[in-house]
Amino acid sequence: MRDLKSMWHSMNKGTCAKWEHYFEIYERYISKYCDQPVNYLEIGVQAGGSLELMRNYLGPQAHIVGIDIDPACAAIAGNGFNIHIGSQEDPEFLKSVGDQHKNFDIIIDDGGHTAQQQITSFETLWPYLNIGLS
Repeated sequence: MRDLKSMWHSMNKGTCAKWEHYFEIYERYISKYCDQPVNYLEIGVQAGGSLELMRNYLGPQAHIVGIDIDPACAAIAGNGFNIHIGSQEDPEFLKSVGDQHKNFDIIIDDGGHTAQQQITSFETLWPYLNIGLS
């Protein structure tokens, strides 16, 4: 089995800022998706390191999508990621991403970090979340 924390330690931390205690939790819930055709959405792209980490962890069958408000993040779209620029506070924007990609197996919200942003993302994207593997 892949070790997400070890993979993260081998990366350039400047591109992937994460709290180390997240990895045990991430692995608990998403390890079952490794090497599966999985749709992964992450809100908060920043430098793209987390998307790269998840691509390596989940494997080549993963469809990786990122959302960020910073237009500069669109530059990493050519690296095998679908990047959408817009605000997670905008339900219509979030719906357009959901409609384009259909359903997601995993949604990580590491975006703006305000309660209202998280509530909007949760309420808007919940209908686009697959029940997943059991």
